[in-house]
Amino acid sequence: MPSYTVTMKKFALAALIAYAAAPVLVAVFFTSHARTGANGLFASNWSGQDPIWTYPMDRGFRMQPRRGANWVTYGRSGQGEPVEVVVDGNPEATYAGKLTFEDDKHSWESVCADVRSPIAPGESYPVKQQSSIKHGGNIAQAGKIVARYFKQAKTPEQCAGLQIAVWAAIENGGSKLNVASDRFSVVADPVSLSYAKKYYSAVNMKAPTCDARGPVAPEKRKDNANYAQTGQDGGQSQLSPAPAPAPKTSSGVS
Repeated sequence: MPSYTVTMKKFALAALIAYAAAPVLVAVFFTSHARTGANGLFASNWSGQDPIWTYPMDRGFRMQPRRGANWVTYGRSGQGEPVEVVVDGNPEATYAGKLTFEDDKHSWESVCADVRSPIAPGESYPVKQQSSIKHGGNIAQAGKIVARYFKQAKTPEQCAGLQIAVWAAIENGGSKLNVASDRFSVVADPVSLSYAKKYYSAVNMKAPTCDARGPVAPEKRKDNANYAQTGQDGGQSQLSPAPAPAPKTSSGVS
């Protein structure tokens, strides 16, 4: 009888240890796959940061970014106007104008750089902050518009025109404003469209690439903007004036 009791105690202790260790062992297994992107699993770890696994008893495993990952939260819309956009033949009523964002240290305004990815107030997601010039392509062209006219756009019509110009630069490109292509078109009030045409002229701006001290870094050029690019984790890419967002002020938006 005593030996039976001891055996049962050992069995119970072994079972308890196995139960406690199981989450760790499974986490190690899946983390190794997450880093390699085996079978496409968790390949959205595009930022190159190792994931952290947590095991809340009510939800099971979930992957979280390491502390310090560049997450942003969409606060609310700022100045702007309702418009109708048609993307690849699909019409949709939406908002064109400035948006407010924040992270744990900063608060700022920006414009949407991805008309195809809607977001909702309070939504948070990771971004990669970079120079619009370094990213290149139509993002660099849209960055010129933001660099030149973002601070000048203040009224609802001006801010709507700014956003329309940025969308047109990214979706349609070209040296002249095009808001009536099969890929992207927009219906807006004439005043907003007139500002969009004015602001779009910035794509033809050529800022100096050198000064008396030598080459000017892309981040410091006058035609550069800050591009907050999303990965495969959802969200909406944004463009804002360079440099990167400034610290919060008492009013909430820097």
